[in-house]
Amino acid sequence: MDFENYSLRRQNTNLQYELTLTRKILNMQLEIDSLREEVNELRDENTRLKNAINYQETGKQNKIVSSSEMPYSNAKRFIIDYVSLWSED
Repeated sequence: MDFENYSLRRQNTNLQYELTLTRKILNMQLEIDSLREEVNELRDENTRLKNAINYQETGKQNKIVSSSEMPYSNAKRFIIDYVSLWSED
C-alpha cells in the first residue's frame, strides 16, 4: 500500500510539473504571437511612411510651401528622413 501511495504521489508530482511547463510554453507562445503582431504593424507603418516619402518626392518639385505650413512640413520631413534610414527589414 505504501508503494502504491508513493507511486501515485510521484505520478501526481510529474503531472503537475508537466502542467507547469505546458502553461509556461503557452504563455511564451502568446507573447510570441503578440510580438509578431507588433512587428507586422510596424512593417505596415514603415511601408506607409516609405510610400509617403515616395509620394512627397515625386510631388516635391511642383509644391510651393507657404510660411504657415513650414513648421509642420519641417517636423514631417524630419520624421520621414529619420525613418528612411531604417533598413527594409
